[in-house]
This record gives sequence, C-alpha cells and structure tokens, in this order.
Amino acid sequence: MLTRSGYQVRCARNGTEALRLLRSEEFDLLLSDIVMPNGINGIEVAREARKLNKGIKILLASGYAGDALDRHQAVGEFPIIDKPFRMSELAARLRSILHEA
Repeated sequence: MLTRSGYQVRCARNGTEALRLLRSEEFDLLLSDIVMPNGINGIEVAREARKLNKGIKILLASGYAGDALDRHQAVGEFPIIDKPFRMSELAARLRSILHEA
C-alpha cells in the first residue's frame, strides 16, 4: 500500500532486523508496530532510531498501546495510529508527520 502511494519502503521482520537496517541506512520515517516478535518491541526500536538519527520521524501502530506504553514509560513519546486503520488514514498521518517542522 505504501509503495503504491509513492513511498520507498524497506521492511523488517522483527525489531533486530529493523535495528540492523536503521544502522546501515538513513531513513526519513520509521513506521513500526509496537508489538513485534523476537523480544525487541517498536518502542525500543523507535528510541534507538532517534539515537541513530535525530531527525527521523516516527509513527507507531497498535491495536491497543496502553499497557506497552505504560510499561515502557512512553505515554506521549511517539505518535500512534490505532489499528485497524484505513490506507487513507495512514496516508494522512504520514503526510502530517513528514511535513511537520
């Protein structure tokens, strides 16, 4: 969906792979689910992404983020889009995040 909308997309199967990509390339935006397989979650990936690239924009997705955000003391730290979402909603959020100062 994102490629059809004109975005260049790199995919990672888990948090470890996402961190490997973030360390090897520069990205404008990280879109990640909060809950991910293999131990490293989206909040941890997002925090590391910010350490690696201060200017990176971040959008996290979750069906229910409350517990994870509380557990990681991340309430209000990152923008979140609630699942399920429509492509039009995701596109609008991405445009907004990418164009904010």
